[in-house]
Amino acid sequence: APGDAPYDYFALSFGRSSGSNEFGSPNLGGANLRSYLVTNLQANTEYFFRIRNGHGCAPGGWSNEISVKT
Repeated sequence: APGDAPYDYFALSFGRSSGSNEFGSPNLGGANLRSYLVTNLQANTEYFFRIRNGHGCAPGGWSNEISVKT
């Protein structure tokens, strides 16, 4: 399983510039989550994504950032 156990949820943060937290979700789903579809992105736009896991009210550290262009 990805990340350091124990954890029970994943959070997502993304935006249109590096380090940006414009959009996201504090809880994408449980520890068994392996994919998540982000919708309603603007065409021909670069987005920067990162995730982290958490356990209860204790979030882990953010992952390395990846960028993708729509």
